Amino acid sequence: MTASSPAPARRGSLFTLIEATVVITILALLAALVMPNTVALQRSREVQSLKSSILRLPAEAQNEARKSQQAITLRAEGSSTLVLERIGKDTTDITEFKRLSLGKEIQLDAAQLEGKSTDLASWEWTIYPDGSARVGRLEFVEGNQILSLSLPGAGELPRWSSTNAIEPGEERWSAGELQKRG
Repeated sequence: MTASSPAPARRGSLFTLIEATVVITILALLAALVMPNTVALQRSREVQSLKSSILRLPAEAQNEARKSQQAITLRAEGSSTLVLERIGKDTTDITEFKRLSLGKEIQLDAAQLEGKSTDLASWEWTIYPDGSARVGRLEFVEGNQILSLSLPGAGELPRWSSTNAIEPGEERWSAGELQKRG
């Protein structure tokens, strides 16, 4: 019988620990690069969904007015909520049937009715069972953009338009005018 030689010492565990550390570090760096993009993408989807919900409100009001044969009012509640209400035969009989919270991403900024600016607290857009309504407009602020929602009279669809907000101290010049130089 031959004497067996002692088993060689294993040195692989130290090398495996270094490899694992490198792999974990690479994965952590990749996660740090991907995570902000994922969060921004999700926030963008939420804002798009909110814009779609806002755009659907006038159509919902019109459908409800026809179905219930009662006037429906869209009104602002502060700068962060839109409310749809059903107005009964007696004008004091008002029933809220939909509330849309705007969250932090989009805020109401201004309102118009029949081309005249009104304050948000008194602004109301009413659509009647026959489909008629006064022309209105709501302006929202999203980041550095101003979004305008045109609320049509009878037979038209609501639509979005957007412009860049004017930064404080920034001047806006009409097209074709010469820029003043200081």
